This record gives sequence, C-alpha cells and structure tokens, in this order.
Amino acid sequence: MVRDCVRHAASFAALAWYLMVPPVGKTGHLDLNVEAPYSLWRTYRIYNTKKQCDGEQIAIVEKVNALLREPENKRYADLIKDDATSTPQNSTDVLNARGFLGSLLARCVSADDPGLKSK
Repeated sequence: MVRDCVRHAASFAALAWYLMVPPVGKTGHLDLNVEAPYSLWRTYRIYNTKKQCDGEQIAIVEKVNALLREPENKRYADLIKDDATSTPQNSTDVLNARGFLGSLLARCVSADDPGLKSK
C-alpha cells in the first residue's frame, strides 16, 4: 500500500506542465479563442513543475505589460484595447498586437489535462 502511494506520488511529480497560447479566432479581429480545447492551443514552453510554469507565466505577463507601456509599442496597446480589425493598412500591427495578447492570455496546463487529448 505504501509502495503504491510512493509510486503514485513519484509519477505525479514527473508530470510536465505546458505554458500554452490560445489559437486565433475566426474573425479578422484580435480575438484569440480562449474557449478552444487545449488540443488546439500552441505550446510555448514545457516545465517540470506547475510552480515553474506559473512563475514564467507571471514573468511574461509583467514583461509584456511593461513593453506595452513603452511609447514605441503604444499602437499595439491601443489595438488590443480597441479590439482592432485587421485591414491591409494595419495587418502587420494587428499581427504583432495579437502576439502580445497571446502572451497575456497564456495558461499553464498539466500534461494529463483531458483537453489536450481531444481533437
């Protein structure tokens, strides 16, 4: 019994954690589909522990927020705030803003999350 508990704890400790970014929605807006199953999300990095993953996610959010406050990135912050629609004139800026937004919406997901297995 004790041996089974130790084995179970060891297997749980070895579980990977993914920092994942949501997929792009179906419109020309900045929408990222945070309701999509995790199997459709993009894996940004893999971590050994939830604590490592959470720490990295917090650091990324802080870094992105700092970058969006810089004058040269104001246009991206404005596009995110206004949920801009991509046009031929601003498509590159919307794409860059979507990258910032994806980083802000990233989540830590356990490797055994059932949402990763569904397609």
